Amino acid sequence: MLSYRHHYHAGNFADVFKHFCLFSALEYMTQKDKPLLYLDTHSGAGIYQLDEKNREFASGLGEFFQLDTQVLSEDLRNFRDFLLSLPQRGIIPINALAGSPIIAASLLRDNDTLHLCEMHSTDFPILEKAVKNLRARRTVISPTDGFDAVKAALPPPARRALILIDPSYEIKSDYKRCINALQNTIKRLRSAVVLLWYPLLNRKITEAEGFIPALIAEAEIAALPYFNQTFIQDKNADGMFGCGIFALNPPYQFPEKVSLACQILHKYLA
Repeated sequence: MLSYRHHYHAGNFADVFKHFCLFSALEYMTQKDKPLLYLDTHSGAGIYQLDEKNREFASGLGEFFQLDTQVLSEDLRNFRDFLLSLPQRGIIPINALAGSPIIAASLLRDNDTLHLCEMHSTDFPILEKAVKNLRARRTVISPTDGFDAVKAALPPPARRALILIDPSYEIKSDYKRCINALQNTIKRLRSAVVLLWYPLLNRKITEAEGFIPALIAEAEIAALPYFNQTFIQDKNADGMFGCGIFALNPPYQFPEKVSLACQILHKYLA
């Protein structure tokens, strides 16, 4: 049931896209003084050591790090500088990659709350150690179901939240549970920003049919703004050929920044 481990895919093209979206949203949302809850429903190990197992790094972050600065947008340059600074600042080891929990922990302020969920028995202790070394106060690291945490954690006292929903989709019921998580978020905190990542696969999955229309319908029923962006790497690839981000209540200029980044990344990482 919990066989998926992100280590084998860390630093691939989907990580570049997903983590840029997360970086852009958090960078904007932490400009306001009011405290923020960041909830990561499927955190993974947080830190991934580069080795022969994560070969997808070469065509993802590896290639992104090598791009000429002149071809990048200002936001992509800031994102790359941020990632490259993490080992320099001692936040991650040399020759390692940061997952979403470490990216978030590095951007959140002392008065913000970091809430991480990871059920995999191998990844959880790695995550717990990595994050506790970086951030102790206002931090919850739990070996619980992240979908259930959406109901339990909302609304936070300050009524500001950014939720990253990023399951493996290895379990086909994840599609339905993502829709339910969006519904629960809207019921409990209409103003919450949700970033929901999903894969684009070269095989038919019944549960995935109508997935994005269902997310859009929930946003439109609630009369809330949304944004959906896909990033295609290679339509002829076996397995995952691209991915997407569905954003509820996208932050100011988030759609423009992500759309431009996708154009650039598609040109140079495809």
